[in-house]
Amino acid sequence: MTETIWVSIISAVATVLGVLIANKSSQRMMLAEFDKKLALIEQRIGHLADEVKEHNNVIKRMYAVEEKVNELQRRA
Repeated sequence: MTETIWVSIISAVATVLGVLIANKSSQRMMLAEFDKKLALIEQRIGHLADEVKEHNNVIKRMYAVEEKVNELQRRA
């Protein structure tokens, strides 16, 4: 009977170790995928920030042009 208990204990320990190893491997793969997606998101945000800066520059230039047009219209 003690042999059966030892076999059961060894089987349980082996099962737990297998599950822990599988979970750790799965976690590493998920973190690697997360890092890839995070890098892509950061790249896209950087691109959008550049576009916003360009847009803001155009708006400032248009205000300057409108002021000059209004000034020229007042002179005429």
